[in-house]
Amino acid sequence: PPCRAFTLELLKEYEVIRTKRGAHSFEVVFVSFDNSEKEFDEYYSSMVTPNTKEQWLSLEYSKSRELAKDLTEVFGVRGFPSLVLLNKDGTILSNNARSNVTKYGAGCFPWDDKSIERGEEDLLKKEEEDIVSQRKQGGCTVVRRLLRPIGSVKYDANDRVLEFGNAFSTAFLDENVAKQGVL
Repeated sequence: PPCRAFTLELLKEYEVIRTKRGAHSFEVVFVSFDNSEKEFDEYYSSMVTPNTKEQWLSLEYSKSRELAKDLTEVFGVRGFPSLVLLNKDGTILSNNARSNVTKYGAGCFPWDDKSIERGEEDLLKKEEEDIVSQRKQGGCTVVRRLLRPIGSVKYDANDRVLEFGNAFSTAFLDENVAKQGVL
């Protein structure tokens, strides 16, 4: 389930952040939408960091049902799992921190615009380094990324042909345009 997968990911990032920046640098308060207190207890008991064995804070299940509903409205939560990031003063830093945690990890904490911009720059720099490394190895065409909406690429598994539709552009280092490739 998405919630459990993200919980494991966030636990790891939480541990990395608190180890590098100190225990007071980042805190998670778990707000449960489990169907019963038993489900909550089972799920919450699994929320322990891998190495330091820390556990997040949590609203008490039986006393927080109305508060949990109110928080979804206040923060505009539309689906689960969701992660809302607040500054120490209570202002909203991000209503959609989940995607940023998944994409950038602890290296971009606190996942604000400035940190994300830095993370994007770091990702592009790493991509450039990888491309240079691949080119040095030789023997292959290096493609940075495919610039086309998902679903516009057709793959024929029998003939091992990848077809890119009309005017599909790729970002080759040598700026060539590919329309078809053989795998």
